[in-house]
Amino acid sequence: MGKGPLVAQLATNGAALASAMQQLVDRAFSQVGDQWDYLVFYEHDMIPPLDAFDRVAEYNPEEHHIVGAMYFARQPPHSPTVSMKLDRGANQAPDYVYPTPELTKQMVEAPALYEVESVGTGFTAIHRTVFEKWDKNIRMWEAQEPILVHDMWFCLKAKEQGFKVWVDSGIVCGHITERAVSYDDYRRYQQWAG
Repeated sequence: MGKGPLVAQLATNGAALASAMQQLVDRAFSQVGDQWDYLVFYEHDMIPPLDAFDRVAEYNPEEHHIVGAMYFARQPPHSPTVSMKLDRGANQAPDYVYPTPELTKQMVEAPALYEVESVGTGFTAIHRTVFEKWDKNIRMWEAQEPILVHDMWFCLKAKEQGFKVWVDSGIVCGHITERAVSYDDYRRYQQWAG
């Protein structure tokens, strides 16, 4: 943290996203070299708390390989952009689901690092060893299954390679639409739908 200059800023949509994400990784290595520990993806529609980068600096690189912030989807039901594994039993592939309302409440009210299956990359710190040890036969950002988005694909493939994925519920970001979406929007939707 604070070891080097801002390497790059890219804005993109659609198919170019995987390429842009890879360009940022490549630039971190080529332009900053070994002068960094975590690459933080900070997307333009996030409002992180003021101490967000201070929290990233406290992570344990031996265990906290990928750590995403807690933020909520812009569309109802405004679920957290976190997935958990739902084991469907023997010989069936698992499903990936949002945390339950009870777990979401716990995450917000008891800020901590929670191990999860995937996080959105809106504000996400990824330790350099993830990139250095990544299996070159696995595409990093380009989802090969149509139901997965780039960030979920990245996290699931990282977990397959032995890396851990966490959500830091102490970093709760606003997610900008016409206004910042928050946990309160999620709670209101749960009360309305319940």
